[in-house]
Amino acid sequence: MRDWVLFLQGLYEVRALTIRLKTLIIVAITSVGLVIVLYGASHFFLLREFIAIEQSSARENAERARSALIDGASRFLDKAQLGIELVPAIMAAAGL
Repeated sequence: MRDWVLFLQGLYEVRALTIRLKTLIIVAITSVGLVIVLYGASHFFLLREFIAIEQSSARENAERARSALIDGASRFLDKAQLGIELVPAIMAAAGL
């Protein structure tokens, strides 16, 4: 029962606030709400754009890596083929 009495006293004290304090509370709540809404909107729109940029960059990097691997493998196979072609000549020169 005592808790209810304290609760009701708290409600009365809220009603007894001065107009200056009520205005301050309203401005503070409005400011916090505005910051939350602006943060949410900018986060939504900017994040969507950054995700698109990141996906494009990842695709470019993957294509670059694939191209480098293919180029490296091609050079390796060319050198291996050259080595295979030179083996009989080397063996003949060595007298084997």
